[in-house]
Order: sequence, then C-alpha cells, then structure tokens
Amino acid sequence: MFARKGSLAKIAAIKLYRNYNPGVELADAKQYVERLEAGLPPDTVTKPPPGCSPIVVVGVLIFGAAFLFIIFGVLNMMHDSSSSAPSASAASSSQASSDIPLSTVSWSEIDEIYNLKTKYTDLQKDEFWKRYKGKKIRWSGTVSSISESFGNIDLQVKMNPDTFTSDLVITLRESQKSRALGLKKDDSVTFTGVLDRWGSILPITLKEGELIY
Repeated sequence: MFARKGSLAKIAAIKLYRNYNPGVELADAKQYVERLEAGLPPDTVTKPPPGCSPIVVVGVLIFGAAFLFIIFGVLNMMHDSSSSAPSASAASSSQASSDIPLSTVSWSEIDEIYNLKTKYTDLQKDEFWKRYKGKKIRWSGTVSSISESFGNIDLQVKMNPDTFTSDLVITLRESQKSRALGLKKDDSVTFTGVLDRWGSILPITLKEGELIY
C-alpha cells in the first residue's frame, strides 16, 4: 500500500512540476523530483549522460520508491500515535481531577457574585472567576433536567428555589450514567464537580461531575 502511495505521489509531483513549467521535458521533471527525494537542491545533480545504463535508472527508481515508502511509513505511525493521544490525555485528566481536594467554596459565595441581581461588570466577574476556576466543590440542589449529547451526560441543577430553569450545568463522568438514569426531575441531588465557566444569564458550568448518595 505504501509503495503504491509513493508511486502515485511521485507521479503527481512530476505532473505538477510540468504544469508550472510547460517547456520542461518529462525526463527533466522526473529528475527534478528525484533530486528532491534524495534531499538535494535541484541544481546539485546534472542530467545523466547519454547512454546511461538502464540498470542505473532502475536503481534510482527503486531507491526513490524505498525513500517514499519510509516517509509514508513514518507519517502513518505518527497518525496512529496522534489518534491514540486524546484517549491517554483524557484518562490522565480524569485521574488528575479525582486527586483535586474538595474546596470550601459555597454556592452562596458564588451566587452572590454571579446571580442576575448583582451589579458586578463582566470584567469584574472574569477577575473573580480566577479564584474559583478549577476548584472542586460538593453541593446539593434539585434536578431540573438530564440529557445526553455528543457523548456527554449533562445534569442541570436548580440551586435557588426561584430559578426558572437551572443555575448549574454539570457534565457528568461517563461512569455516572447508570446513576443519572435513576434521577427524575425535582429530585434532590448531591454532587461533586470542578468549576469550569461562570454564567449569569446562562448557568454556571462544572465538569467531571459525580453523583453522591
């Protein structure tokens, strides 16, 4: 497969070079591409003298194909490695969040700054949030709704009785799905989570949520 890719890539390179240089002969374009394959500047190698042995030409082609085979092999391994990287990173992140100690930040402290009735500006709220982002909390509230989208389980919780929809949106860990299935609207729920983004009109968001019974 890699040999075929290398051959197609080489043909495409030769065609592209001739498209941009209409007066160039096929042999010259081929030699230009082979120079690049060998890691040489275009003017380092001169055209082979007339009567050059076919064995030499075949040898050059084989070398070029082997060179492209190695390149495509390395690129393929890099692709496979990068594809598996997010999973390892996610596992590491999940493990790290479980090690975060519970903070003493209370809901009333957060609500005092971010509810709709406060006079703080967004700039001030951004500055205050630097104190809270990444803190792990344990609070209790009332289930407003639970949904699943793009593989995430989102639990919406009402913390204030007069809130119309929800005060928090908590993205639960995948392992919490079975517990989330047992919850109904208006159920009381205790949970842990890591503070992620603030909101006033929109709910405050938490990640790495877990349900506590």
